[in-house]
Amino acid sequence: MKSIAYPLIALLSAALACLSLLEWQHARSISDIDDLRGMKLGKSALARSVEGLRRANSYSVKTADGEARLFDALRLQAESEKDADTRIALLCEALQHGGEALRRAPRNGALLMNWANVRQTLGESLECGRPLTQGNFRAAMNSAVAFEPSNVGVLFSAGLISQWAGDRAQAFALYRKALTLGEVTTPSQREYIGRQIESGEDLAAVVPARFPQIVEWTQRIKRQHPQSEELFTRTLERMQMEALSEAEDGHTSGAIPQEMHQQRLFGLLNAGVSSPVRQKIDSLLASLFAEVGNKPIATYLTERKSLSEVPVIRTFAESDTRPHKSPLVGWNRIGERNFDDFYSSIGFFVPDNHRVILVELQGRNETSNLSMSLVKLFASNDNQQWVELENESRLESYRIGRRYIVAIHPPPDTFRYWKVNFASSSRARTFGNELASLVKVYSKGEGAQ
Repeated sequence: MKSIAYPLIALLSAALACLSLLEWQHARSISDIDDLRGMKLGKSALARSVEGLRRANSYSVKTADGEARLFDALRLQAESEKDADTRIALLCEALQHGGEALRRAPRNGALLMNWANVRQTLGESLECGRPLTQGNFRAAMNSAVAFEPSNVGVLFSAGLISQWAGDRAQAFALYRKALTLGEVTTPSQREYIGRQIESGEDLAAVVPARFPQIVEWTQRIKRQHPQSEELFTRTLERMQMEALSEAEDGHTSGAIPQEMHQQRLFGLLNAGVSSPVRQKIDSLLASLFAEVGNKPIATYLTERKSLSEVPVIRTFAESDTRPHKSPLVGWNRIGERNFDDFYSSIGFFVPDNHRVILVELQGRNETSNLSMSLVKLFASNDNQQWVELENESRLESYRIGRRYIVAIHPPPDTFRYWKVNFASSSRARTFGNELASLVKVYSKGEGAQ
């Protein structure tokens, strides 16, 4: 190459590289080629557009912008071609114009990255026979990252190129740099990165253990790996604890305002965490509410942080008009449920050796409302004979964050079957949530602080 002197190295095979180009065009968002694609031009119309750009480029003084536009248009035309020789010829021509653009704007990270991608796609063995078309795609990629270290598009694109070159560790390091910059990555970029994570080790390598990233990635792992979530449990818990420690230090030092700190804690709590992480969050939230003089909530959270959540089996009964006689059926139900809906009952089964200390109902949002007089607690040891614990239970309600919470403190008995009944024919349906979040059960046990 005459003006971009990069030494040749071993590249991917041409077949794999052509697949890489298509995925590259789909995943990245750093070039005007997306504008052309958005026009949805037919093959002949695209060819005419390219020819028009060629003529305009030959008649006027060459500029970096003009060369870059022709570079992009030729790559798009190559993408639409099925004939291999024609595609290669178009990519080689594109490389030349990309090189011309770089002669005029040598520190343009997006141009360098796109040039590197096309060079990688063509492979080492193919020589274009055109000026400014031979070189080392890794060197071009590294230069782009060095010139624009805070450009998320460049970092993400460099990760793609590294991944297609077989360097997974470098790809993950580059994805991590992109994610560390915060929420400036696009949803499609985060979605792509998420699909590359297959283990807890991958997660720790890619995702920074900090806010706000830890909240989204806690949710994403649960969504993308519902059947294998346990593979990530320990790593995710450790990362959540690290993020909480960093957030606590930031708040203590004054770097993180109280309101932001509180919102982040609620965000992670609502994303779904283990008992140890939830206990840590409860401790931090209790301190925050104590700081602002909200003693009732601070006291409740201080109590809850000393308890561990019990892994109960849940169910839901509609129109349970005789809760003292009807057995619970249909265990392990899932989905959204409304508790305040015509004598509905939430039921759960408690494993051996757990004495229930707290039953917590959580409405999805702060507009939920529930009269304590309509909440009835029943218990049984055989799922047939039920006793109402109305006079022996203590009920309280709180609005914590964006959740409406009903806390039920039952008497010190060790029942196996429990149900919470809505004792009304009302169909208000304001107190709803996913069943796993609608009712939570706590006890003293391993992991309690």
